[in-house]
Amino acid sequence: MDNILIKSISVTGIGFETKSLRGIKVGDAFEIAFLLKDSFDSAVRESIVVRRVQGSFIGAEFLEKDKYNYELDFYVMPELSIP
Repeated sequence: MDNILIKSISVTGIGFETKSLRGIKVGDAFEIAFLLKDSFDSAVRESIVVRRVQGSFIGAEFLEKDKYNYELDFYVMPELSIP
């Protein structure tokens, strides 16, 4: 288990930083779990595959294409501007 700092998230993947996971390579697959800072402290658990490594930044794609995380809607919805 390791602590990560989520930098970006979408319905198809996640970008995060980690200081202690070493040796991660493009193509590595593992499971990631995190809590959202929403009113329910929603837990998200996903299988991911690493698509990009830049120093301590990891870009990964969610493996389960048919799974939809409704908990992420608030975080990935475009901002609405009210006139």
